[in-house]
Amino acid sequence: MERVNVSTAFCAFHGRPSTDWEALQSVYTAAAHRASDAVTLHALAGSAGKYAALSLLDGSPSPGNVAYDSQLAAIAALGWNRDRFAVVFIPPDGMPPREAEAVLTFARQRYDAGFRYADPNRGYNQPDISMPALPADRARQIRLLTQPR
Repeated sequence: MERVNVSTAFCAFHGRPSTDWEALQSVYTAAAHRASDAVTLHALAGSAGKYAALSLLDGSPSPGNVAYDSQLAAIAALGWNRDRFAVVFIPPDGMPPREAEAVLTFARQRYDAGFRYADPNRGYNQPDISMPALPADRARQIRLLTQPR
């Protein structure tokens, strides 16, 4: 994965100077920073409570950088390319790079394990896998998704 190195000591997420921002920048991938920026900008624009689609490849937002009213609307709008995106909830306070890294990692492992979004126009009632809230639950979920069948 591509790592980001920034020589500035200004924290774009918190909007204030930071002495260790350069060290923090190199910890997370560029994809995590792109995803974090996209979701945080949606939150700042007043789209909290809606959903955003992020590319599994590089963390960039869906074409048009649209905030969708529901997961189903996001999946329908992505069309046949829907399996290459992760549909995420836009929280009111944005998404830090650490959380974006975890969400992208989870979505990529879910994709590698064979999970695909159902066609929303067909009316399939496929159960969805959601991101576990607690770190121990996340580790357990990733372990279950990555073990051979």
